[in-house]
Amino acid sequence: SNDKNPAKFYPFLESQIKVMNDKSSRAIEILAEIVENTSFEDGKRIREIIRELVSRIEMNLMQAGHQVANSRLTSYFSPTASYVEKISGYEYFVFLRNLEKDFDNQFDKLKSKLYSLKKDLFNINNWTVSITGEDKEVNLLKENLSIWFSILD
Repeated sequence: SNDKNPAKFYPFLESQIKVMNDKSSRAIEILAEIVENTSFEDGKRIREIIRELVSRIEMNLMQAGHQVANSRLTSYFSPTASYVEKISGYEYFVFLRNLEKDFDNQFDKLKSKLYSLKKDLFNINNWTVSITGEDKEVNLLKENLSIWFSILD
C-alpha cells in the first residue's frame, strides 16, 4: 500500500530458505509438504505447545520484567510496538494463559482461527518472492516455484 499514515501498520510474514542449487527442488517440495499437511486437529499437542509458550514467557517475565514493562508502555505510543505486544508481549501471555485455562471450551474456535490464518498466509495473492543468485540459479528456482505455487490458494 502507498498509505503514508504512520498510525497504520501492515504486518507480514517473512520466511527465508537457503539451499544448494541441486537441492532447491527438494527444499521447495518440503516447504510445500509442510504447508499442505499442517493440521490443527491434535488438541493434545496444541495444548502442550501452549503450555510450553506460557512457561517460556513466565520465565522471561521473571528474568526481564523491566523489558516487558517497557515494551508494554511503548505499545501505547507506537502501532508497531502495539502489534508486537499483541503477538509476543504481556498481552500475548495473558491470551495464552486464558487459552490454557479454558482450552477444552476454546479449542474448536482456536482450531478454526488457525485454519483461517493458514489460508490467509498461504494465499498466492499475498506472496512476494525474492531470489538472489546467478542467472542459472534464478532460472532453476523459477522452474521449481511451480511446485510451491500449486499448493497456494
